[in-house]
Amino acid sequence: MTRIKQAGIKNEFARLKKNRRSTGPTPAACFVTYSDFGANTRARKQAEALLSRGYTVDCLVPRTRNSAGLVLPPGLRLYFMPVYKSRSRRQVMYAIRYFLFFVTAFATLTRLYFKKRYSYIQVATLPEFLVFTALVPRFCGVKVTLDVCDLSSELYESKFNRPRNHFTSRLVRLVEKASLKFAGSLLTVHEPYRRKLLERGIPGNKITVLLNVADEKIFQRPTVRQSSDRDRPLHLVYHGTIARRNGLDIIVLALAEVIKTAPDLKLVLNIYGDGDNYQEVVGLARRLEVTHLINFHRQFVPVNRLPALLSGADAGLVANRRDGFMEYTLPTKLMEYVALGVPGIAARTVCIETYFHSGQLAFFEPEDYQGLANRIIELAHDREAALARAERAYTFYAVHNWPNTRERYLRAVEAVAPPGASPLLVSLSKKTLKVLVNGGLLPILLIGFWFSKLKLSMTAQRQTGTFKQVPATRSSRTGEISYRLLKRLVDLGLSLLMLAVLALPMAVIAFGIKLSSPGPFLFRQTRLGKDCRPFTIYKFRTMYRQTSPELHKNYIRTLMRAEQAGGAEAVWLPLARDSRVTAFGFWLRRTGLDELPQLFNVIKGEMSLVGPRPPLEYEVELYQGWQLARMSVLPGITGLWQVSSRGKASFEEMVRLDIDYIQRQNLALDLWIILLTVPSRLMGSINHGR
Repeated sequence: MTRIKQAGIKNEFARLKKNRRSTGPTPAACFVTYSDFGANTRARKQAEALLSRGYTVDCLVPRTRNSAGLVLPPGLRLYFMPVYKSRSRRQVMYAIRYFLFFVTAFATLTRLYFKKRYSYIQVATLPEFLVFTALVPRFCGVKVTLDVCDLSSELYESKFNRPRNHFTSRLVRLVEKASLKFAGSLLTVHEPYRRKLLERGIPGNKITVLLNVADEKIFQRPTVRQSSDRDRPLHLVYHGTIARRNGLDIIVLALAEVIKTAPDLKLVLNIYGDGDNYQEVVGLARRLEVTHLINFHRQFVPVNRLPALLSGADAGLVANRRDGFMEYTLPTKLMEYVALGVPGIAARTVCIETYFHSGQLAFFEPEDYQGLANRIIELAHDREAALARAERAYTFYAVHNWPNTRERYLRAVEAVAPPGASPLLVSLSKKTLKVLVNGGLLPILLIGFWFSKLKLSMTAQRQTGTFKQVPATRSSRTGEISYRLLKRLVDLGLSLLMLAVLALPMAVIAFGIKLSSPGPFLFRQTRLGKDCRPFTIYKFRTMYRQTSPELHKNYIRTLMRAEQAGGAEAVWLPLARDSRVTAFGFWLRRTGLDELPQLFNVIKGEMSLVGPRPPLEYEVELYQGWQLARMSVLPGITGLWQVSSRGKASFEEMVRLDIDYIQRQNLALDLWIILLTVPSRLMGSINHGR
């Protein structure tokens, strides 16, 4: 007991406080953003603002095509997660990439936090649930900031054409709500979004509005004014994502209408960008025979090169569609046109009209390509009036400029991470309860704790005399309250997040099981958990109905007895040619997807994400005395055995790896095992046939 007390929670908290980074001249900050950092001017400018205040800044980002060529200022470091950001129209691919980025960013941020003691952490949307990558720092006292650049619910409904009452739309809104409440403070990009956040129940003192204004160091107005000569061909420009919601097809239709109405008008449109809708836009231009008017530059131009490409334009086009998402978008491209003195032609949306009026921009109704065509023709006939509107629009930057925005941002940072203050570790106090309640996790923890206690009381009466007392071979580290608490929080947080993200893929798998063979899609089986207590494990059914377990029982007994007798080929492998397994079930086993329902066991407190695999009763009956040590902790979905030997080890090696994990276990090891498990299981390289 003395050793346990010495390594207990009080001494552990004291050690962490002693080693915490002091708030001297070099405090540390961390950004998490699922975006191309080279093209994300908002995150780059905010990071540079923190650098100017003496911070060192780490950014966790996905890999992109331009990752290798980035030039970073001193003090800024990028950590590239092993996930490539790419565009896809498939919801499943979005979910998989978001999940992989979340898991790797969660593990990396947790490791870096205990090393660098970040005083400020900022997570940018999309998606909002990335804020839970800072779960551990949040419960250690850091007020995590969520930068709400877009709202997932509106974007999801717009991008995938889902009605608001659709099941997946409601699920996205639920995750969005939990994420907003979990964050300690919120940044957002304009006043209409602030009003939407207030409608979602977020307190006003928690929200700071920071417009996506252009950086005057890069976007400087040219000293020579654009010529208003009517004989010169009209130069139009668009830059950004080519997606349906951005209305590139409306622009093409408008050009066709311009040629029909004013056939003598000379014009050219340069489009800089790429996206899901590129092929459709090109095909439409060919059908309407306007390809000779459009130059498609299928690339995203670095920010520092944009002014040279945009400054000579007679107008910048913004043709956003009218839906729940685009109505509340203030396009960054429009802010850049205004900063460069380029006349803007924009769709009349709620957000744009909040900051600009008709004397500053040429408006047309959203999705009205004839209205856009009329604005283009008017521009060609009176370019002087367009330049005058651009002059009036530039007055916007008298107030909403980057120096002013930068100061508001730094004040917002100081509000959540005051100079000279270091976030204290959480204890079981009022502050902890407040964080748990705000994060929405307290009810989950109480339910999980109650359910696990209920299961213990229910199963205590069912214990048989077959098994002896499990030896207490765990190291003192596993007895620390801090580790058990953090492990349970990570289990709950990741399990809930995975269930939210993978709800649709799991529904598809259940449907596939029903198609492959008759019977329920879930398989329930009694396994032995911590201290040999039985519980019901959930898996996706991979076998035909009413199959006998005798084949597997005889296989296990033969395997273990052969190994105990010194058999050379006693390797722990699944039944590769088990006739009971369906074709679809074999694929589920190869990829490990059959074990996804065990996330419910984790939430109930019967299992953990990481630990020894739960054995069957007839397996444990054959255990030797020392092998019972693997039953001293909660079983897990994955473990050291799976990632170390790829599931192809002898039974004795498997047990030794499990006991080695029990003696070494800590949060960093758990997160590392989870990180190694994901890519292996996606590739189907781990065979789970037990």
